[in-house]
Amino acid sequence: MRSKILAVTCIAVLTASGAWAEEGSIELDRIVVTPGRMEGQLADVPGNVKVITGAEIQRSNAKTIPELLNRQGAVIVRDYIGNGKTTNADIRGFGESGMSNVLVLIDGRRVNNIDLSGTDWTQIPISAVEKIEIIRGAASVLYGDNASGGVVNIITKEPSEKRFQIKPGALAGSYNTYGENIEASFNAGKLSGFALFDQYRTDGYRVNSDLIRNDINGKAVFRINDNIKTRFSFGNHEDEYGLPGALLDAELFPKGRRGTTSPNDVASSRDYFTELGLETDLNALGKLEFTGARRKRDTSANFSANSWMTDRDTITYTAGAKYLLDKEISGHKNKAIFGLDYFDAEQDVVDGTTAPDKLTLSKKNYGIYLTDQFYLTDGLSLTGGYRHERAYYNFEQEAVLTASDQSDFSHDLMNAALNYNYAPGSNVYAGFNQSFRHPLVDEFFVSKYDFGFGPGGGLNAGLNPQTSNNYEAGIRHAFNDKISAGVTGYVMHVHNEIYLEPSSFSNANYDKTVHQGAEFSLEAKLSERLKLFGNYDFTDAHFRGGIYDKKKIPAVPNHRWSVGGEFKLTRNLRLSASGNYVGGRYFISDQVNTLPRMAAYFVTDAKLIFAKDALTAYAGINNLFNEEYYEYGVANSTRTRKNYYPAPERNFILGGSYKF
Repeated sequence: MRSKILAVTCIAVLTASGAWAEEGSIELDRIVVTPGRMEGQLADVPGNVKVITGAEIQRSNAKTIPELLNRQGAVIVRDYIGNGKTTNADIRGFGESGMSNVLVLIDGRRVNNIDLSGTDWTQIPISAVEKIEIIRGAASVLYGDNASGGVVNIITKEPSEKRFQIKPGALAGSYNTYGENIEASFNAGKLSGFALFDQYRTDGYRVNSDLIRNDINGKAVFRINDNIKTRFSFGNHEDEYGLPGALLDAELFPKGRRGTTSPNDVASSRDYFTELGLETDLNALGKLEFTGARRKRDTSANFSANSWMTDRDTITYTAGAKYLLDKEISGHKNKAIFGLDYFDAEQDVVDGTTAPDKLTLSKKNYGIYLTDQFYLTDGLSLTGGYRHERAYYNFEQEAVLTASDQSDFSHDLMNAALNYNYAPGSNVYAGFNQSFRHPLVDEFFVSKYDFGFGPGGGLNAGLNPQTSNNYEAGIRHAFNDKISAGVTGYVMHVHNEIYLEPSSFSNANYDKTVHQGAEFSLEAKLSERLKLFGNYDFTDAHFRGGIYDKKKIPAVPNHRWSVGGEFKLTRNLRLSASGNYVGGRYFISDQVNTLPRMAAYFVTDAKLIFAKDALTAYAGINNLFNEEYYEYGVANSTRTRKNYYPAPERNFILGGSYKF
């Protein structure tokens, strides 16, 4: 492994934390971010925030958003198919339940599913993404449910400033991977618009890991006058994919890493949304913003080995209103935001094949929040916030219930933070945040044929919401306009953490867990040709007290780091490379920590990019040194068998685009 790391360093490697200007110095202080649900400068944010810029997206080999996130500090990505469809993104050490503790937004719209299917990362193709903001750490006061470990806000492309622009693109790669897309954008003064059509198909690394998807996304912006703007967005995603399943130790040799024991298991989904927004600038009185969206998601899966199928149809309505005020008080800068959030989802479920179980599961959330950032001096600010949230559940089941089961929860949360911007691009901060996570509907209520393991069903009445107190401190320091570094330390005390108890195969609360660690980043522009950057994360997530006292939370590595950079070979040709190390971690469901840890791995990617005028072309290699590794592994309930999900070996990608 040392030789691989040395090779990566020699060609200038990695994944990043920070944004580089296309020419010139690091633009840390001028990055516009929205972690506080309003625009601001990165150096004014009292927390660990990463912005993946459009330039970084272009330099990466990523074909999906999870591939892009996999190289970012403090984010662990686990893909158990290998094609990006079924992916778990984890921030700050929640392991198997990471997907439920990271809130995912698309242009501020909540897209976490209400069930255990997690976030469907493929619903927005990477070609539609302008930038991504990653908030590391609890953010429930501002964002509500699911934001216990962090928030990923995906910001899609805006209409071009040009009168009309069209951009076709295509890619091809290993495993019979092909894709084509076309972007169109126009600007007619008051009315502007953007649309994307994207197709992608791959056989996948493993047998029965194929994926076919089609996406149409767009937005239209109408400026009624200088102070009022409306926005309409829409998207339609359709896919079909295979489910290759796990391989036991004894099956890896005869079937090979690319083999499967589930050649006929398949799934599909269709996901459609529309969203309408209104922004009103009241000048000295502040700004008002309103949004409303409808989303319809239909999914189905068929598992031939145990003759089990599931079909889930979900309709979700979301709405929000917020008032923003950026106005001095007695000569001091002050930024305040007051908002309302509404979420209403209903899911119809059909499980099983013979006498299938039929359920209707619904969840409603109401949230009200207030936050204020007051500047005691030009560089020193105090931020405080409050949120009240209430959630209502309703469950109807034909086979078990004679009447509906209902439940509701409410929370009152607070946060406070100090931030001192002591030099351009440099700040130090410390803060306290409270957070929560409500149970997912199929954590809280079990189908009669849940997962095909036999009859049962009903309300998981003993399950409670998860809450936590979070303490964090950090510093971002720009040594000069060429070199910057950052470090963050945090401790999270979690009460009633929701997890899957392997002995009973049911979701339960663990009274106390602790998540603590440190996150480091470094960026350096050594010359006009060479940029280097890297990060290191130490994570200690463990149970406190109870039957698993001091045991590590499965699937969470203690050590993870990335190194890398970019080398400008000629005026139009650049080489970028990245290396990502993930340390050993216990198999999912091994809360007792008895099995040997899954092996650590180090994966290197490299990419050549040619850009001249309107033409961009690239060639990339993923897993350059052909590492055989596993992002995902599960132990059985008795910890006598290990189930592996092999990750892709060395593979290639070619592509390009042209702007007209």
